[in-house]
Amino acid sequence: MINLKETSVSMGLSRSSDGMVRLSISDAHSGDLMVETSITTSELGLLLTGMHGVKGDARVNLDCNVAKERTVESVNFEFTGNRSDSSMIDQVIYDFSMKYKDKGYSIQSDGTGSQQKINGVHTYSIKKYSEVENPFDVERHY
Repeated sequence: MINLKETSVSMGLSRSSDGMVRLSISDAHSGDLMVETSITTSELGLLLTGMHGVKGDARVNLDCNVAKERTVESVNFEFTGNRSDSSMIDQVIYDFSMKYKDKGYSIQSDGTGSQQKINGVHTYSIKKYSEVENPFDVERHY
């Protein structure tokens, strides 16, 4: 039996310089990439005319958050020691583990890739996923 879950998706179609057509499908709520397929323009033509069984290469995200809303928050903490990336990452992991890990959050970004100029304070991002009430209720901006 196939385990299916209903959701709304965000789709994109692009063509690369090597003549391949790429279809990307992401969950509209979490933004997570669900599947990305690559086919030739000839195969796309067959698909658009209604042919079934057109083969293509695919990358599938088995850990995708389907029909779950992603909430992202910025977190500040006072750091000690130097601002080297390895030291800062250790401090971010410690701060996160003490305050947010048990609340269902995960680290979105450790903040080491940004240029933060506030003395003694470091900012990183955390995220949490929660089920949506209506998986087909999404804003369409086009």
